[in-house]
Amino acid sequence: MPNNVYSQLLVLCILGKSCGFSSGSFSFTNLVLAYATNHTRTRCTPFEETMKKAYFNLTFLILIIVLFSVFVYSGIEITESKTETMEWKGGRFIMTDLTKVIGILLILTLPTYGFLKKKYFSTNYKS
Repeated sequence: MPNNVYSQLLVLCILGKSCGFSSGSFSFTNLVLAYATNHTRTRCTPFEETMKKAYFNLTFLILIIVLFSVFVYSGIEITESKTETMEWKGGRFIMTDLTKVIGILLILTLPTYGFLKKKYFSTNYKS
């Protein structure tokens, strides 16, 4: 069974063009928005919740990547030495005080992520 709203809109647009009315498309826009408003409110809220969860996950992923990068950068030490025939480049990881603090923050991101996700996203949307 065809949708009556869209059938009526199609008839209005056809009549508007055939009778010389310039506002046929304007009527079509107004009627679609009038009928779509109630449906849009109930359908978009779960989508908005999904997007909030995606932004939340993305924020924590970026935070973890930044903390890990700073952790590695603060602890790496590159050494160079030269002999008569070769150049030697080496590196080692040193646990400085800054590296320890960043490591603790990196470890604490996982429980913080779980706590905040449980707190803000534990209730489901009810219409």
